[in-house]
Amino acid sequence: MLIWTPRSTTPEHKARQVLSAVQHMHVTFKEEVWLWRGEAEDRYRLEPGMHTRVLGDGTALHDAQATTREHTTTLLDKARAAGLDRSPSDRSYPDLALLAHLQHYGAATPLLDVSVDPLIAFWMAVFADADDPVKAGSKDHLDGRILGILRPSEDRWISPVDDRSYTEVAAQSESGYLWYRPPYVAERLRIQRGSFILGAFTTPHEESTLNLNLGDVDSDFLAKRMTRMGQRGKPAQRTAEVICFKIPRSSKPYLRELLVSRSGLDSETVYPIAWTDHPIQSFARRFGRTIPL
Repeated sequence: MLIWTPRSTTPEHKARQVLSAVQHMHVTFKEEVWLWRGEAEDRYRLEPGMHTRVLGDGTALHDAQATTREHTTTLLDKARAAGLDRSPSDRSYPDLALLAHLQHYGAATPLLDVSVDPLIAFWMAVFADADDPVKAGSKDHLDGRILGILRPSEDRWISPVDDRSYTEVAAQSESGYLWYRPPYVAERLRIQRGSFILGAFTTPHEESTLNLNLGDVDSDFLAKRMTRMGQRGKPAQRTAEVICFKIPRSSKPYLRELLVSRSGLDSETVYPIAWTDHPIQSFARRFGRTIPL
């Protein structure tokens, strides 16, 4: 994976530099649109929750994609049997919308969360605990990261009203990852500009289980572009579908200050209060990332 680390000498300047670098990639290059993901710690692979569960079960790697499909289908069947596939207007969610809803409440699915808004990604990386980001166990002492995943071509977009079965869409993802824009089945999805990547489970690379081109460090176009940021001239040609910006742990407090004071974001906005304790919450907890298959 191509990784860029801020070079400034102070934590505050590093915070501003990484924010500027991500925004530069977000707005500058006309033919590239990046989907953003923030992570409070940078030591894990880029992998959906269902992939984590499948690997934890000791599944043979050559069976991993089939096992992912099997257990995702089982999750959908159980959710429908529990009556969790109905919208507030009593319409039935199609498979992908139901998976998006379940993932929102903590269930492990083959979907990978991304946002079209890099500021939301920064929020997720530096507010791992929305109420008290510096408390013990909040991950504030760990380096974080911002990941950009190239938005695929339009023929690989899944519309909010796509009513195909998960199995059909999973088969399509084997020839290249897909971008799913769900209907806003939950208020947080709307506020966080949430969408999802759906890719096939490939032989796990040390940095991802998805069929993404992670690039070659010997042709690190990201580093070359960052070196020439703000300069005129032909940019380095893109050579990967994933880019990564490191967030030093010492810079997290300064990024929080910038986000709150400059973006208008706050915990109540990003995490709106759920006024009802929907049964889907307790259901989803039974199928979380760390729960054995």
